[in-house]
Amino acid sequence: MTALTDQRLGGRRIAITGAASGIGRAIAICFAAHGARVALLDRDQSRLAETVELIGERPVYRVCDVTDAAAVQAAIDALAKACDGLDGLVNCAGISLWRNLDGCSFEDWRSVMSVNLDAAFLVTQACLPHLKRAGDSTIVNIASGAALKPTRDFGVYATSKAALVAFTRALAVDLVEHGIRANAVCPGVIHTPMVERTLQRAPDREARMRQFFDKNQMRRFGTAEEVALATLFLTSSESSFTTGSTLSADGGSAFH
Repeated sequence: MTALTDQRLGGRRIAITGAASGIGRAIAICFAAHGARVALLDRDQSRLAETVELIGERPVYRVCDVTDAAAVQAAIDALAKACDGLDGLVNCAGISLWRNLDGCSFEDWRSVMSVNLDAAFLVTQACLPHLKRAGDSTIVNIASGAALKPTRDFGVYATSKAALVAFTRALAVDLVEHGIRANAVCPGVIHTPMVERTLQRAPDREARMRQFFDKNQMRRFGTAEEVALATLFLTSSESSFTTGSTLSADGGSAFH
């Protein structure tokens, strides 16, 4: 991704959550390579610093727990000040939970919802004054293919991401008068650190990989860079007539 040098996002100032690893890191690197001024948030200080080093142009960033309303407000205001405003947001922070709903505690449920859904609300609310001021702004929420086609033992995660898709559509309706577009990307199984941890816990790694591959038409993992490019499209002017949409980057999982 670092070899890309065009200016599809030239001059855009974009906040990205979950930027310390996986898809969030790939989006940060991709957007910076396409000319954006990226403003990064994550709670993992050391890995967020790694992302900053990979970008190489010292983007602004803040270590922040995106489930903490006061911390989010302070971080977004500081990032907006450093960037002289914001005109884009990507909500990518998320956690997973492999557990049957029958064995899920309310604590498990709230833990997933707080990161995957509540945090998107908090960050979006904090960004809205800046996005409205800028006009012609964008919000992209990174949901999941599980939102469209739930998988066994993944129900809490699927529910949180389906709600995020609904939140995206509601934003599109409510914010259109302010010139703000809101869209969602639904990745399939992407080979991120989160998925790698699942593979490492499996008794038979190869069998678990085949189970993942059988879920999509292309019979492979997607890459974080491929999701980043889908997000780039929805953030760029190339998607200027697109709002309230859900773009599946899943190798054909949704209809398989």
